[in-house]
Amino acid sequence: MKEVEMSIYVGIDVHKRFCQAALMDEDGAILHELKFENTVEGAHRLVNLARSVNPHVKAVLEPSANYWLKIYDKLEDEGVEVKLSNPSRTKAIAEARVKMDKIDAKTLAYLLRGDLVAESYVPTRKNRERRSLIRHRASLMRMRVEIKNRIHAILDKHDLPYDYTDLFGKQGVEWLRNLQLPTPDHQILQSNLQILETLNSSSPIPERML
Repeated sequence: MKEVEMSIYVGIDVHKRFCQAALMDEDGAILHELKFENTVEGAHRLVNLARSVNPHVKAVLEPSANYWLKIYDKLEDEGVEVKLSNPSRTKAIAEARVKMDKIDAKTLAYLLRGDLVAESYVPTRKNRERRSLIRHRASLMRMRVEIKNRIHAILDKHDLPYDYTDLFGKQGVEWLRNLQLPTPDHQILQSNLQILETLNSSSPIPERML
């Protein structure tokens, strides 16, 4: 008969600056409860503590905004079998199956031990990084559009027509820089042109990285 591998179960309630963890054994006994900083070093200390009891560690995190990411990644790097709980579904399971309505670190460890955690999908780290780059590029594009709209609004305010096919090409920008407008619109225009130049000179994100 194949021997069942014993594990230690770690429930982690994640907050912005700290995390609360509970370590539970196969019999459901709480071995340790601890508060640690929400840092890579804090996660490393947690893993070391868990492995001092049992080398086979399973963990579940209760997410809060994006504060769980560094802890999740560090646990994966340490070879911990880690899950991210779906808060609403996990709460419903806890209320129905184990009569618990408070999802704290101990409850998470209990649910993990019983294989009752409702998981949230976690994209691979590579895909998360790619999505971050895509969001960043989209943000830069929105900023460019906003700045150009502000400049058009200033021209409309002063009834200044132009004959440039591309107002924001080399000749169009030179014309804009040489415009003499009343204060404060002159300063606002020049400031917007400076911001636009900075955005345009930002290193583009290579398509191969998206």
